Amino acid sequence: MVVSPTSLPQIGCKPLLRDFGFKRLVFFACDIDYSTIIPVGGTPTGANIITAIETLWAAGVGGSATVFVSPHGLVTDNTEGDPTEVKLSDCGLYTTLSGDYSITMQFKYGWDSAAAAPTAPLLKDYGEEVFFKHLKNNPASWNYGFVNCAGELGYFMTKDEDEFASGSVSVKLLSEDLNDCKKIPVYEVKLTFKCGAVPKRIVDLTNPTYDELIAWL
Repeated sequence: MVVSPTSLPQIGCKPLLRDFGFKRLVFFACDIDYSTIIPVGGTPTGANIITAIETLWAAGVGGSATVFVSPHGLVTDNTEGDPTEVKLSDCGLYTTLSGDYSITMQFKYGWDSAAAAPTAPLLKDYGEEVFFKHLKNNPASWNYGFVNCAGELGYFMTKDEDEFASGSVSVKLLSEDLNDCKKIPVYEVKLTFKCGAVPKRIVDLTNPTYDELIAWL
């Protein structure tokens, strides 16, 4: 569809800026039924997607949950490689391969509750330590999503936007000096998609009818 200048929104002298920055990462276990959470041709609907994800996320502490959400994080790097053109024949046939895509976030918040962790921590274990250790020990067990600063849930998908992009996760434990008296642990998480990925917005969590995941905002 060609959009003519006369059909563009009138915004006066102030530019229209979209709020998109990444707030959280979401981790989906590879063995769940993705037909319940990936919309194809409008099905499933937003309400059904939210219900399915909430069920998987709230399945309980102790390893039975299959969807996990990180605390708020800070994006330190977001890189997309250039596509590569590959020649297929001497007659001028080419194909284009997507460049790699990666996002790195740092997480500085701790949490006391075990509910967000893949396994219930023992006494004095920290919820965030258990969470990120589980990711580090199982780097090929996930598909990946995000919650952006506008309160929208999205997935990292293939360029056709009909399935999750194949990726991997790496986790490092760093530290940060806040001042001379206090140092905090920082978990650096990097998602890498060797064959590229598209951050696809799926559903608006701020919709008042989708309150099952209000804790993710």
